[in-house]
Amino acid sequence: MLIFMDANIVQLVADYEDFVFGLISGYDGGAPTIDQRLLKELEALQTLFYWEQVGDGWLYPATPGLMKELCERKPGEKLTREQERVYEGFLKAWQDHGAAEFPLDEKNVDIAERPLMDIKFKDLPDRRHVADAIVLGADYFLTNDGEMISKSKQANLPFRVRRPSECIHEMLRGLFLYT
Repeated sequence: MLIFMDANIVQLVADYEDFVFGLISGYDGGAPTIDQRLLKELEALQTLFYWEQVGDGWLYPATPGLMKELCERKPGEKLTREQERVYEGFLKAWQDHGAAEFPLDEKNVDIAERPLMDIKFKDLPDRRHVADAIVLGADYFLTNDGEMISKSKQANLPFRVRRPSECIHEMLRGLFLYT
């Protein structure tokens, strides 16, 4: 299963790494936030990464455009050590387990991006990320951007655009169908 994570989701993983990987690492520091909406998404990410460890064939692409967006900062702003480590690990995992099997041809991405011009995504990189996900054959595109989710539903994309918490039940059904 190929799951494209928008920059806002990868950022959550970096910012709450101990909690997100808690089921794998054994971390038991409790809930990292009292914000129930955020906690719901973090718990979903925790579940997804746990399932990845016990499942087979789960891939999270680290495309050049996504990595560029993650590493870009405002003048004077720097990545934290945790962010650098998580982003490097994310990129390495993709290079080790998926990049060769799913090459990203820029010409194909350009072609996939053209019909998306009608979708007025708020952030310019979003259209490119969606085009990357199309070319890679993603099953899911995870984001916390409600506007992007809404606009993507109207676009009839070849994958589901969801919040992490919205895809858990769908993925669980899929896991049982493939076992």
